[in-house]
Amino acid sequence: MVLADRNIRFGRVKKWSTQDFEISVEGKQLTIFYTPKTSRTFYNVADTSGNVIVTGSVSETGITSCVLHFALAGNYSLTLIDGEDMLTQPIKLS
Repeated sequence: MVLADRNIRFGRVKKWSTQDFEISVEGKQLTIFYTPKTSRTFYNVADTSGNVIVTGSVSETGITSCVLHFALAGNYSLTLIDGEDMLTQPIKLS
């Protein structure tokens, strides 16, 4: 992932504006604000070793919530896959 001028490059070197994608993490509650462009849109949350601890579909409403009550506090990564495009963003759970 390369951050430049508040744009995010991912997958096929396409740019997503940060206005298209937002994440909120409060404790172990993860909320993804993103409206899918394809019907094949899902997310993965992985630990620092790359082990996927949770996966799910991204809601067509544009707001997807996930409670990670079983996860330990620490650093993780969120990967959003929309068709052939992919974005990975670091997150921190407390």
